[in-house]
Amino acid sequence: MTKRGLGGAILKLLGAKDQVGRVVAVHDLTAHYRRVDLKFDSFLATAELSPTAWVRAWFPSPDGGDQVYQRAYTVAAVDHQQGILSLEFVLHEPAGPASTWARRVQVGQELALTQFGSSKWQLPSPTPQGYLLIGDAAAVPALNSLVRALPPTIPTRLLLAAYRSDDQAIPVAAPAETVTWIRPTRPVSLAAAVEEVDWTGWHAWAAVEGAALRPLRSRLKELGFTRDQLRAQAYWLSGRAMGTTHRPGR
Repeated sequence: MTKRGLGGAILKLLGAKDQVGRVVAVHDLTAHYRRVDLKFDSFLATAELSPTAWVRAWFPSPDGGDQVYQRAYTVAAVDHQQGILSLEFVLHEPAGPASTWARRVQVGQELALTQFGSSKWQLPSPTPQGYLLIGDAAAVPALNSLVRALPPTIPTRLLLAAYRSDDQAIPVAAPAETVTWIRPTRPVSLAAAVEEVDWTGWHAWAAVEGAALRPLRSRLKELGFTRDQLRAQAYWLSGRAMGTTHRPGR
């Protein structure tokens, strides 16, 4: 078994267990967005995977070195009956360890996942009057999971940033008339695109690029979203890696 340094040792001490999946299908949803289906023997029989749940995936070094890279990925879909879990990858350029693996992956390869640290999403009480969901391609799996989990009586509005020309072709679970795509030119683009309407009783959930987070959070607060009604986080950083690196044996 591959050693993963201090971070991997800590996860093991905390009771986190590896689950190894075998790639059974690869789907190109756009030229820059790929879904990978992984089959597990028993993991999904006991795993608790609520909306927005994520797993820690362990990727080999793109150059074939001894480093192992941990990256967090939202679970895109689960087929409990078939034992299949799907992850979706934005094929970034320049490619990091996860994007490189996703570009090169072939049916039959294996990927180790660790489920630890993902919080459980629950519908707030009292029930929101609606949900404003904000993100980009990297957040689509999480946003889709929320759309599918919300009762049909709760309206949703999606505001998405398209950083690539074909991002708008990525499948989104919400009706097209409730989805707005913009082409961001600066970090404040998403914040500026949030409409100044009556959001009373609505909740907002956002997962965006790091530089877009602060102006977006400020904008939502200006529009009346309280701390209890707002969940906003950075899912990725432009030009930087998010995750950990380990050298086996260290």
